[in-house]
Amino acid sequence: MATQAISPALRQALAGDSVKGLHRAVEAIDWTAASEDDFRQAIQSMVDAESDRRAWELAQIAQARFPANKWLANAARVLAPARVVGSGEIGVIGLNDSVEWTRAHQGEHRDQWVGIKEGKLIATAATYDALLDQLAAQQLADVLVFHND
Repeated sequence: MATQAISPALRQALAGDSVKGLHRAVEAIDWTAASEDDFRQAIQSMVDAESDRRAWELAQIAQARFPANKWLANAARVLAPARVVGSGEIGVIGLNDSVEWTRAHQGEHRDQWVGIKEGKLIATAATYDALLDQLAAQQLADVLVFHND
């Protein structure tokens, strides 16, 4: 019976063209009495209105109320803010050694493109493309490349 009161409010909010009107209607609804379908409609409408943050907040409430509903659980997971998770590994092996090499040899190879790997000079060239060709010929990856002005 409570769902019957929510659904018309949702239908009215969905029928409007105003995102603010949709937000006000969604905030005014008593979600403790909402059905799974009410949540689903509201979340989808918020996503369609590009209100991902509010859709995520509503999905969290829905997931707590209906933990067995896979669609609502997936919505809460997909709409959650992005997290940065580090692996703890350095991106380029020997990067510190390569940076140290650049400090120690900064006066050398002026106006050249330079490739350093694990603290060792690998290649130099007048152009970036020529340096990349040399590195490709050696099948090297994880090379620090820079132009030495």
